[in-house]
Amino acid sequence: MKDAVLTIATTGGPQFVPGVTPLAENRPYCKMREDMETKADSEFGLNNPTDASSNETGHSGRLANDGDPFTYWAAALCDKDPWLVVDPERVIRYRKLIVTFPQAGNYRFIVEVRDESGNWREAINESKTAETGQQRIVETKDIVGSKLRIRLTAPSGAPNGIAEVRIVGAM
Repeated sequence: MKDAVLTIATTGGPQFVPGVTPLAENRPYCKMREDMETKADSEFGLNNPTDASSNETGHSGRLANDGDPFTYWAAALCDKDPWLVVDPERVIRYRKLIVTFPQAGNYRFIVEVRDESGNWREAINESKTAETGQQRIVETKDIVGSKLRIRLTAPSGAPNGIAEVRIVGAM
């Protein structure tokens, strides 16, 4: 960040008198990143804003984090590169992701996190997995960031969608 000067004009109250009015004492600065390393994990994503590449009728992106595993987001049938974004509305240190699919099957996906510089960085690559469980718990690369994007490939005959996304990390 570039240096800047902020001037705040106040009205009322005692005037500041240089050399007379006491100044605030110095306070230690603690980097947020260090706090994130020591804080306990929490879950994020429930009812947070979502965006999607497309939506099948009755299966909006909002259903991927509504807390109900029986509802799900599904991309439109014509969508050849479906993705879902969940915005946890804060900067977190990502640790793992819990994804529930509409049904069991060999769902494959790549997860990216928008880092502190605004760039999308790969956090998980399950594009060649043989896993077929309906729910996956996958550790992420060590990334501090905000929004999470899941690019998805569903197995043949299965809905191209996500029933629930839970983000595990620390603020």
